[in-house]
Amino acid sequence: MNENQISTTEYLTIYESDEDETIYLLSREFEDLGRYDKIKNPIAATWMISFRQILRSDPTAADYLRFMSFLAERDIPRSLLPDRGKAKTTEAIGTLKAYSFITQQKADSFDMHRLVQLSARYWLRRSGELGKVAKETLRRLAQVFPYPEHENRDAWMRYLPHAQRILDFRKDAGDEKAEGELLFNVGESVHVLGKYHEAEQMHRQALDLSEKVLGKEHPATLASMNNLAGVLESLGKYEEAERLHRQEWKLSEKVLGKEHPDTLASMNNLAVVLHHLGKYEEAERLHRQEWKLSEKVLGKEHPDTLASMNNLAVVLHHLGKYEEAERLHRQALDLKEKVLGKEHPETLRGMNNLAVVLESLGKYEEAMNLMGRCVQLRIEILGRDHPHTRASLGQLDIWRSRDTGGDAA
Repeated sequence: MNENQISTTEYLTIYESDEDETIYLLSREFEDLGRYDKIKNPIAATWMISFRQILRSDPTAADYLRFMSFLAERDIPRSLLPDRGKAKTTEAIGTLKAYSFITQQKADSFDMHRLVQLSARYWLRRSGELGKVAKETLRRLAQVFPYPEHENRDAWMRYLPHAQRILDFRKDAGDEKAEGELLFNVGESVHVLGKYHEAEQMHRQALDLSEKVLGKEHPATLASMNNLAGVLESLGKYEEAERLHRQEWKLSEKVLGKEHPDTLASMNNLAVVLHHLGKYEEAERLHRQEWKLSEKVLGKEHPDTLASMNNLAVVLHHLGKYEEAERLHRQALDLKEKVLGKEHPETLRGMNNLAVVLESLGKYEEAMNLMGRCVQLRIEILGRDHPHTRASLGQLDIWRSRDTGGDAA
């Protein structure tokens, strides 16, 4: 840095604007890791000395430094760190804070500047340990990242940027099993968030890895197939979704049995796609069959049974069977509010669908009020830009425009 007359401020500015340039600068500064007196950059020299000191004096802190260098730089939850016991973890965090390698913004999370991360990874690459630590980090994320549900949303939303970051190093890690497991959960997370194209890419990769590592008939492979078909449905690629769902349903019957919950879910998902394709009679038949089996196997108030009831009602609406559709939707909505809560995304789906049936029955005021509540809750819970929110809002705008002679915004 002194040799080239670059100030610390200019050095950091180059980093922020171009990571390739930063790597070049670091490679110049860290050219000989053992000869600190020859390093011209005081920042680089200090960090290299500090890395070595931490490695000798506090191995747990060194492990955490290397681990965090593969994560997103902000809001790294303490719960992500590998468990080394409370005392060692607390001491290690104190060490990293003392060296200013991390800052603590919240009681349970830390930030690490990306230049520190880049330097740590460069250190690992030069010492031949980058692949090893990348693999350990990937395995840790695959272990702790949960399948996305409404109930654990806070956890997976916090973990998501860190999981996405370590996936950038999947080739360095070289662990296809852990990679596939993490892609499975991260892919479904971005699907839930309405990022369908990103989800499709991840689910295709997860399926390929699962088939390669576990085999085409492994339950995890079938689950990957189901998730890919689900996101294809969200993208409107119904023919490919139907083909995948049929294939996965038959394999589930063979591998798991006809009354296994995953097999019943496959039936339900296939019926939903058939409905989208206008194959209403086949969809109705499958939904009725699957609903009865779900009641038998899972119970009348199980969330999957309630989803089956809702989906059957949607098909009945399209077949013009409005009264039965209304009855089923009301029954399903009441149970969803009881079992899942009034703000659960599946409850909001039921609210949206009941409003649509009420409008078809000419119960306009009740339909408008219900859809209005659904829109507000979806904005609060899913966000204004989520596809489900936009769909409900668009439907409500159409109804308002009709009632006001086209003047609604």
